[in-house]
Amino acid sequence: MTMGAGCVLQPAPVFKIRMEARACGHTRNDAFRSEVVMNAKRIARLLVACIALMIGLVGCGGSTDPAGSAAPGSSQGLDASATPAQRAAALYQEAVSHPQSYFGLPEHPEGAGGSDVPTFDYALVAVKPGELPALLLRAMGSDGRWADAAEIVPLTVNDAGDGLSAGVAPLWEDISQAEGRQRSVMASAYGDGLLIEDMNQLTGEGVVWRRRFEADAVRPEPVCELRVGSDSMAARAATEEFVPIPWEACPLSGANLDDLASLKALANGTWQSTAVREGKDHSAAAEQFGLISLTGTVRELDDRGIAALQGIENPNPPSDDLVMNAVLELDEPVTLTALSGGSPAPREGEVRLILIERNTSELTWGAYQDKHVTAAIDPAMLTWPSDTSLPLGEPSVATAGIVVVDVG
Repeated sequence: MTMGAGCVLQPAPVFKIRMEARACGHTRNDAFRSEVVMNAKRIARLLVACIALMIGLVGCGGSTDPAGSAAPGSSQGLDASATPAQRAAALYQEAVSHPQSYFGLPEHPEGAGGSDVPTFDYALVAVKPGELPALLLRAMGSDGRWADAAEIVPLTVNDAGDGLSAGVAPLWEDISQAEGRQRSVMASAYGDGLLIEDMNQLTGEGVVWRRRFEADAVRPEPVCELRVGSDSMAARAATEEFVPIPWEACPLSGANLDDLASLKALANGTWQSTAVREGKDHSAAAEQFGLISLTGTVRELDDRGIAALQGIENPNPPSDDLVMNAVLELDEPVTLTALSGGSPAPREGEVRLILIERNTSELTWGAYQDKHVTAAIDPAMLTWPSDTSLPLGEPSVATAGIVVVDVG
């Protein structure tokens, strides 16, 4: 089976889908728990990386039709003059008419016995600027696989324009808050993938994740930490990007295009995009909250690696080089004002590196390893060091004080 970010959808087995549900929605504390328990941190990081890679590839390979024949959605009946949007509408119409196929269910699941029969919804969402929207299919139920949860399968038109592909693996929302957990999937105001807000209601902490529809995005990427009661402007900038997904109920099988308002609008060129800020400067929006926009490359390094990056000897030998730290290596030095460690008075200085997170994880900042990003930082949460910790002489930002606004 060939795997990749642009592979063709095949309904995934339930155990694989559950892996995505557990990993995609982990908060920072959840992601670290297994690493804290294990003494061999490098082994733990390697295992997490392998699991994350597997998660990013769940649901890929094969035909979109469970029976293995031609894809359920077909644009072959359209004449040669049909636009890409009209072909997409035809493909999506067929998928919306038979949503159960994409969740590994028979044509008439109610006849399979048991009470675990979901209801289905669909929505069109802009996930890549300037491209056709993705189709999201959602299944919700009251017990079994969908007990207190909703499963979302994202679909996009393949490069040939004659079938559907799974751009990313299934996503999950929590319907019940009985366990103190709440996950919500939302559209991006900039048309930049999908956003997942994952909150632990018991601790008041959470993470906003982004699921990009790009070949280099094999797993969700953290956008910003959330903390109830925090006055971080970074969190406010992150949540300003949220756009509710316009769900519509899937009709009975065989519905025509006139019954599907959003698909009809897509076909005739009147669909209203969910990317209400497409083309606007994401960094400028963050700066309206008083944040400082910086560009650079994320490096995940141990102390020896950071010292080598700075071109110095490690001032703290023997430091624990099993602990990996995330730093932002700026494109060019900038002058910033930050709080001084041990002193209430801020001071100005030249910055080349910023410590983003100490003891990071593959499921958090490791997702950005060696990627060029634009990040917006809350200057009120930027601090100069008061010791010889690495990066030497460079500031650090609180994890709740940074938001990633662009990748690439």
